[in-house]
Amino acid sequence: MKSTIMKLSTMGRIILLFLIIIPLTLFAQKEVTWDYPINPETKEWSNLKSYDERLNAYNIPGDILENMSTAELVKTCLAYPEFRLIMTRNSLQEGYGYLKSIFNGFEELEKREDIGNQLINEYRKLNPVDVQAYDKLVEQGRFVFRFTYLEILLAQRPLLLSMSNNTKKELLELSISNYEGKLNLPEYYASFGLETSSLVLGRLLDTDKYQAYISMAEGDECLRKFIDSSILYDKSSLSAIVNLAKNYKNQLKNE
Repeated sequence: MKSTIMKLSTMGRIILLFLIIIPLTLFAQKEVTWDYPINPETKEWSNLKSYDERLNAYNIPGDILENMSTAELVKTCLAYPEFRLIMTRNSLQEGYGYLKSIFNGFEELEKREDIGNQLINEYRKLNPVDVQAYDKLVEQGRFVFRFTYLEILLAQRPLLLSMSNNTKKELLELSISNYEGKLNLPEYYASFGLETSSLVLGRLLDTDKYQAYISMAEGDECLRKFIDSSILYDKSSLSAIVNLAKNYKNQLKNE
């Protein structure tokens, strides 16, 4: 097993570790209303006999969920202990749909009108080059997957539709910058890391009905499929989206 892992690329080893070896909390929680009080470190956990029971134990009680601030809810969702299950479906989008079906925090997240600002607050803290500060593969993986988790949330249409124009402008700038930063570090992010940044940008162009994007998508089935499903059929779609996003960013600056 060890020799097989070592033959993989850095990104391949990171994904494999996260899928089969180490369920990790990637975002630290500080003073939040719900910190998953029943978890593998507690006695109550061993009394739960089935996997479904254990997944259900992570759900937030309704009365607590309704009274959580959006900032707290974001931190709680990002710290969801089984976020890695997003990788167990045919695509990240299908994986996110599965997460929504088993954890009530994500569904509530999409209902919050101020969710865009709160997610941007977390996104602002990340810089692709910071992965180089970590020596161990596990630590690098923690960092890389912070981008994956945050960006798949930011790419959800209900969240994008709720954002103000100023928030969208900042999201464009951050996502373009993060895409380019990852592009310069292929040994850590590879195509997989670029896809989520590009998906955020593409979904934003789509929800804003940016005409140049609409025109390109009409004649590019691979591009449309990527935006709809998050499954990449043509790598050239990534750079095409980023170039359109740069143009859209400049257009918004002039408005």
